[in-house]
Amino acid sequence: MFSEWLSKKGIKDKDKYICLLVRDEKYLSLNNNELYNYHSYRDSKIETYYKGISFLLENDIWVIRMGKSMKTSIKLQHPKLIDYSFDETRNDSLDISLFTNCFACITTGSGPDSLANIYHKPSLFINFLPFYELHSFAKSLSVPKTLLWIKNKNALNLDEIEKFTLYKTQDYTKNGIQIVDLNEDEILAAFTEFYLRINSLYVPNDYEIKLQKDFWIFFKKKKIFKTRHNWVNPEANICSFWLKKHSETINK
Repeated sequence: MFSEWLSKKGIKDKDKYICLLVRDEKYLSLNNNELYNYHSYRDSKIETYYKGISFLLENDIWVIRMGKSMKTSIKLQHPKLIDYSFDETRNDSLDISLFTNCFACITTGSGPDSLANIYHKPSLFINFLPFYELHSFAKSLSVPKTLLWIKNKNALNLDEIEKFTLYKTQDYTKNGIQIVDLNEDEILAAFTEFYLRINSLYVPNDYEIKLQKDFWIFFKKKKIFKTRHNWVNPEANICSFWLKKHSETINK
């Protein structure tokens, strides 16, 4: 069934496809259930991913937009783009096959993406919170949402981000913190770095190598590392542009 589905969509054996899972607000409206509204910060808009999606398509990577129930369809048109969330053939069994056989996975953090991790597929963990829930255990690239102080619009530094590792949307507001989604250019930068890494084309400069190394040294000293991580996959990385923004805290 799975191979037949791929063939009908035009995906050949030699082709590479990436599963893209971007949670939106439709998730919280399922069955009129308000129980999970506290983590609405995990939602983001698919439109902000268009530049990144287009980049992958232009580089001959199929993109399959995953998700059982999504509010907004993708308006882009391309022969190698499948908005599977709105495909009449979507079913749970096919979901599993797609995640376990993908070339890579790009996700905002949702249950089904764990299948890609289990099968050792590289993952881009993007637009997520809290930051210290990053995929340190997997072959991954991580970049979280931005946190700003409401009073002055300054970004929180890494020490502040650890202090305010919060799990409820309202708790960020109560502490004077604004949650800001990555913009389309930041998402494009993350997609680009991820593409280069998974195709063994990424060549970091000395500064970027040092920043990556120094970040993990910094992170491993944190209490939250010992309680929630305790081990880092050698192939777990943080997006270079994000590390550069926080270099002052990392190197203090």
